Amino acid sequence: MKSAATLKQDEIVLHKTLAKKYGNIRETSLYYNYFNEYWLKLFKSMLPRKKFAKALDLGCGTVEFYEFITKAVGASYTGTDLSPDMLKVGQKNTHALRSSKPMQNICRLKMNRLIL
Repeated sequence: MKSAATLKQDEIVLHKTLAKKYGNIRETSLYYNYFNEYWLKLFKSMLPRKKFAKALDLGCGTVEFYEFITKAVGASYTGTDLSPDMLKVGQKNTHALRSSKPMQNICRLKMNRLIL
């Protein structure tokens, strides 16, 4: 059985490898396009009709929901993820969009208050 340190290192290597290819693999898949459209419609149908001031995307990965959240929901966006490499890809993808808040590592997330 692998030690906790070895498992953590394996996870870091996995995220570094996946982050480089993640967007390209997902976006070129017919299944991805179908399910992404489905999830966005479902997600939008469950939201209240009012606009939001702020949105927190926990586990944002490569920031798939940035455009949906900032445009359709009208909220400023904070994305968090365990993988710094996924965040780097997400920051590159949204660079031209000027995210209103920096994306952060979920383990170091700083919040003024928690709303349940």
